Amino acid sequence: MDIELIAPLARGWERMKRGLFKPFDLGTWFTVGFTAFLADLAKGGGGGGGNRGSFDDFRNIGWREILDFPYLAWEWLIENPLWLVLAGFGLILIIALMVVLLYVSSRGQFMFLDNVVHVRAQVTRPWREFRRESHSLFRWRLGFITVVLLPISYTFRAFSVEFLAQFGDEFALIGLDGQPALEAK
Repeated sequence: MDIELIAPLARGWERMKRGLFKPFDLGTWFTVGFTAFLADLAKGGGGGGGNRGSFDDFRNIGWREILDFPYLAWEWLIENPLWLVLAGFGLILIIALMVVLLYVSSRGQFMFLDNVVHVRAQVTRPWREFRRESHSLFRWRLGFITVVLLPISYTFRAFSVEFLAQFGDEFALIGLDGQPALEAK
């Protein structure tokens, strides 16, 4: 059996040219671009470069102030219940927005793939046609995120205590039971 490397690339190149350039239609580009945008809604973005600093800059961070902030913020919120309600409402809105974006992204994944596979530019037909599959993908992604984030958040808390202990800052981190989890040195 001969394995060909160039022939599949040449066929793919010709198919891409036929779909995007023969004939050239700006509407096709916008439609396929829109479905690609929808497919990537739930993916993280950003990044960037810049000066990351040195390890010595990291050691000079005021860990005590950083660790005390959540407790000070919680005390302030308890003293100002209106802001506590608004913060809770804001958190619910952010979670709801993230779930909606995850849903639309799941639908967009199938729309974009359908357009690429069939060399066409449609939005409404694949939105309707792949409803069941995209709902299945959405439920799986939502369940996966939920199952993964809970242990990660707990593990992050445990590792942060050990990590901060390595730097030797003098602080006492309050545990879930209200007792110091890490005594000052």
